[in-house]
Amino acid sequence: MLMALLEHDPTTHFLRVGRASDSPELAGKISGDSADFFTHDLARKYGSVRAVREALQQAAIVGATAHRASTIPYLRAAAFEMAIVDEAAQLTEPLTLGLILRARRFVLIGDDRQLPPVVRARELGQSMFERLKGETQNVTLIETQYRMHPGIMEVSNRLFYDGRLRSGVGADERTPPDGAPVVFIPVESDRDGRSNPDEARAVVELVRSFTRDRGIDPESIGIVSPFRAQVVLLRQMLPGSGVAIDTVERFQGGERDIMILSFVRSRGTGFVFDDRRLNVAITRARRKLILVAHPELFQRSRYAWICTFTETLKTAGTI
Repeated sequence: MLMALLEHDPTTHFLRVGRASDSPELAGKISGDSADFFTHDLARKYGSVRAVREALQQAAIVGATAHRASTIPYLRAAAFEMAIVDEAAQLTEPLTLGLILRARRFVLIGDDRQLPPVVRARELGQSMFERLKGETQNVTLIETQYRMHPGIMEVSNRLFYDGRLRSGVGADERTPPDGAPVVFIPVESDRDGRSNPDEARAVVELVRSFTRDRGIDPESIGIVSPFRAQVVLLRQMLPGSGVAIDTVERFQGGERDIMILSFVRSRGTGFVFDDRRLNVAITRARRKLILVAHPELFQRSRYAWICTFTETLKTAGTI
């Protein structure tokens, strides 16, 4: 969000809670001394906590994670004209309440079709965003998306948004490396544990095909799986590759040009086919989405039509 502000007006001044070294891309867009834009660097520059307190009191725009905004004493006592809470559907109600009470007005931005707060107490599982969406008329749908190739968007649009999404980018602006934005790679493995070496080998071959044969930057590739054990296996098979490998939950908010999904199981479960988890996984890709799974996993579900995107691994390896 802060980067978007700088792109709109390079003279925008804000204070980001944290270090410039933790946000190198943002720091690189600042024309002045980046130490004046980050609380940790500002404290080091002036050698005083008081300087940070005064900067927070004077800053017109303060950026922070929800947790830091709730725990830093100077922010907890501050009063703002407006609080804008992004990814609000992922926050618990108490945390959200603590944020919005510091402002005269507030805006919650989020998507209750994606993952809810991660909690142990079931009572905290519903976000304030989701609750208010059902109780107020002050709701606006941001229906134009700018991340994905239109072909990738249509998968999520058909499954989760009743066709209401519109693409703000053309196919030529998110060109896949092989011309096919969505591909289903069938791997007929009857393993039903939390990891699947057969799928993992297929994923590794896909990564090597992109990086070795097509010169794709490994850092533009992401791999997600619903299961932590499969993530661990893939990391062991692709050590130091530069490819981002993680669970769906930890990848929410992230994106890559190429996303590879490893579903692991040969039969569907409520965990594998949780709508919110699947929606997050699908919508991380900008240019190409590859689904690696046992074909029967999809054929026995309401997602069977995804198998129409089928290509063999041999074909995928030569694109």
